[in-house]
Amino acid sequence: MHSAPEMIRSQPIETQAIIRPAKLCALESLLIVILFISTIVGLGTIFVAHAIGKHDSIILEEKRLVAALPSWHWSTTEAVAFSQQFEKFYNDRFPFRIDLISFISYLKYECFDVSWLWSVAPGDNGWMYFLGHNGLETIRHTPVFTQQELKAWALNLEERRQWLANHHMQFLFVIAPYKASVYPEYVPESLRPVDSESRCDQLMTYLKKNTLVETLDLRQQLIAAKNQGPLFFKTDSHWNRLGAFIAYEAITTKLHSHFPAIQPLKFDDLRGIPNVEFEGDLAQLIAIQHFVADRYTEYSPQEGFAWQLSSNPPAGKDRFISRNFIRPFATEVCRSDLPSAYFIRDSFMCYMQPFLSQHFRRAYFDWSPKYDFNTSQIELEHPDVVVQEMAENHLFLLPPNPAELKAR
Repeated sequence: MHSAPEMIRSQPIETQAIIRPAKLCALESLLIVILFISTIVGLGTIFVAHAIGKHDSIILEEKRLVAALPSWHWSTTEAVAFSQQFEKFYNDRFPFRIDLISFISYLKYECFDVSWLWSVAPGDNGWMYFLGHNGLETIRHTPVFTQQELKAWALNLEERRQWLANHHMQFLFVIAPYKASVYPEYVPESLRPVDSESRCDQLMTYLKKNTLVETLDLRQQLIAAKNQGPLFFKTDSHWNRLGAFIAYEAITTKLHSHFPAIQPLKFDDLRGIPNVEFEGDLAQLIAIQHFVADRYTEYSPQEGFAWQLSSNPPAGKDRFISRNFIRPFATEVCRSDLPSAYFIRDSFMCYMQPFLSQHFRRAYFDWSPKYDFNTSQIELEHPDVVVQEMAENHLFLLPPNPAELKAR
């Protein structure tokens, strides 16, 4: 018989403990403590310096005021409010806040085609669409007008037209199309229209059948001109200078039938400066404007602009620097044969205004959030024509009419 093999037992390996000097351990601990405290103090110093340093009162990237340091009051309710307000104060002054937000936002947008802000929707080929201010409803064509709403809009605009006619002034109602109405092909599949007819379609049809209001729907002119080049900014909610020029051509051509002295510029009359960089408002809203800036061609007349800014009313800046055009202003041209105009407008007028001002001896531009009909100012100006330009996505709120329009 063979004896069972003996189990081979592994011999323990003798190790020699590494004994570190107590002074070295203490030094390392001290250095770690110093590094930790230095980091905390350093970041705290940066924050304090950033908090008490000179700051703009406006965060331009977010188009809002900077949160102020709240005052302390010795009550439970005020203490809770203080903590909430101080958190906003702290967040607004956190070092490199905008840079960090911008970088993270760009990574989400570039890598995952995601916007952290619900009101900015990434589309195809780098196009962005604004969903706020009834933008989503405008893109999806829902809800459409009810018959009662159509009657109310018709009455509202007819009251304006009639009041102006009684004062010997013309009236033109213009719709500036939403970006998705001209470029639906880049809208995300999830946002495609649920109805073939939009509010703009309904209103234009109803006004033509039931009122004497002269209207101009700019959608068809812009769609037809898409082969001339991009008409809207990819990263902005507005048209670019070429799109504004196409709109200007349509408006002045319409007015030419009433005022023959208006001779619209032709595209050949312009000179272009290509490759101009532009930071769109939608890119700014999600803080990636430095990564995805638009480029476009800037246009102006070859012979220059003939109009000048009037001193009446005095040209002033709104408290938000990026929104100077809110305050009313007027332009003038030294030609007595030209008509005068009063424009009730919104932000879409900004890029058209330089071209339009060429054709009026005086043009008054009034931007109010609700498209107010300022009868006293209109009477003071007494223009030959009042043009009400309105963005398509604003057809969800009926503009108010003053009482004197109803008491006729």
